[in-house]
Formats: sequence, C-alpha cells, structure tokens
Amino acid sequence: MSIFSSLSHIIIVFHPGSSGNFLSELFGKILSNNLTNISISKVGSSHNVDVIPQITFGVHTREHLRFENEDRRIEYYLKFIKNYPIHRRHVIITHDFTNIPIYRKYYPNAKILTITLNSPVEKFIATFFQIEKTIMDPNFKPIFPKKMWESMVNYWIEKYYQYLTKEIGYTLSKKIIENRYDDVYKNLILYTSMNIMIDIYNLQPLFNNDNDQDFINFVQDYKRDKDSIIKSIGDHYSKFVDENCIAVPFNIIVNCESEEMIKIIEFVLEIELSENQKKFVTENMYSFAKKQNQAIIKDPIEFYNTIKKEAIDYFNTLKIL
Repeated sequence: MSIFSSLSHIIIVFHPGSSGNFLSELFGKILSNNLTNISISKVGSSHNVDVIPQITFGVHTREHLRFENEDRRIEYYLKFIKNYPIHRRHVIITHDFTNIPIYRKYYPNAKILTITLNSPVEKFIATFFQIEKTIMDPNFKPIFPKKMWESMVNYWIEKYYQYLTKEIGYTLSKKIIENRYDDVYKNLILYTSMNIMIDIYNLQPLFNNDNDQDFINFVQDYKRDKDSIIKSIGDHYSKFVDENCIAVPFNIIVNCESEEMIKIIEFVLEIELSENQKKFVTENMYSFAKKQNQAIIKDPIEFYNTIKKEAIDYFNTLKIL
C-alpha cells in the first residue's frame, strides 16, 4: 500500500444537486487552515474544487464506459495512486456510489461521508438545484472529464428537441435551444428541464404523495449499444453504503444548520474546531444558503407549478404568433 493510500482522506459521495461541492470546500479549507470565504456563484453553485480525477476512481458512473471491465478500471486508477507524490490528506468527491467498496479496500483509513436525500421535498430540491447549477448555468464547472460533459450537454439538447418540438414545432424549438441562456427563455427551458428530470427519476408520483418507487437514490447504469449509449436504473445506493459511512442529511445544508454541521466536521476530523473555524463554517453556510433559490427550498412543488403555468402561457403565446 502506498503512503497516499494509507492516509485518512475525506471522501464525499453525493447525488448531483445535493451540495457535495460546498461540503468538500468546508472540509478542504479547514484541513488546509485556509479560512478564506468560499466562492459562491449567483445561482448558488460552489463548483470551485479542482478535482484530481485519477484519485477518485471516477466521479460518475458514465466513466465506467471508458474501460473494458471493472478490473481494468481499478488498475487504471491504482497505477496513478501508487505513484502519487503528494503525501497529505485530500478531500475526494464523487457522484459514483459504486466506488464505496473500492474506497474501503484501497483507502482503508478514509472517512466516507454520504449526503442523504430521504424525503420527497429533499429529492425535489436537489433535482431542481441540479438543473439550475449545471445545465442552465453557462459558467458551470464540471467535476468530470470535459468530453463527458460535452456528451451530457448533447444528450440534454436532444431531449430539449424531443420535448419542445411536440409543443411548438422544430423551427421555434431550434431558436429557443440555441438561445437557451437568454432570460426571455429561462422559465421555458427550466420547465422543460424539470420535466426531463422528473421523467428520469420517476418523481411524478411524489407530487401526489404516492408510494411508487422514485429513482433518486439509485445508481444510473450506462451501456454501449453500437454508436449509442443506453442509460438504465441500477442498484439502490444502500447496496454500496455501509454501516461505517457517515451520513450528512441534505436538510442540514439547505436549512443552514451550522451547529449540526460543526458537530459532523468535528466528528469526522476528530478535533474540536477553534472559534475562528466555527465562525468560518457558520458564515459560509449562511452565505451558501442565502444564494440558493429560496422558492425551491420553501416549496419545490409550488415552484414547479408556478414555472409550469408561466411556461404553458408562453407556449400558447408562441402558438398564436
């Protein structure tokens, strides 16, 4: 085992949209004793972390497609990790819950945190955050390879055409999609994006408090079929999350419960935070919470219905023109 592998790294595993980047910055700045404020964008994003992909074993399940099989994937990352020259604790982030058993084997002393999404409200909030902070943000900084992000953007554009063409035809759809970051089309694109995600995660039953299974806490599997990539729903996250994982409830972050976060940080790092460190956590959690879309946090379903009405009114206007 290399020196780097034996260190007590902090590994944060989280569903997209659940604020894992922000949490990683809290830990990273405390570990490095750099208590400068975390940079938060106008849409509430803190995608500032310079991820070192080779020490993550992959940040998204789609990356599995790069390898012939699981053994080859592990070999690829281990080759880098064994020779990694920086011998200090790192904060590692990933969306790939299937990596947890791999971390247990190759980072045996790491502390693994998982951000939990349990209630329907939390699931809607994280999903809508995911949309606002990624596909709708022209300044989004992905934590996965550039080519993968470009492929994901192309997937979304294809979905936009599928959804919008049914409503307003190809010509108008093309104009809107090509200018999708313009404020005039913002709610139309937001509504379309929310519908795409609601379909992907099967969230529609949650609108009616139905117990049908949604797919928020499930792995997304990817397979190649000739020139196409087929996405399907895989195993539940619980298959990979073990009893030693440290759960971080999503609502602690969005509700700015800094005292609870301080307890978690102290437990994970096995230290007592100084007053300056506690002040840093409190102030940055407040700044982060303040930048989030408060309408989504207050009532994500009401937010959806408001955007839906505005979008349908706009659709009807376009049909008249």
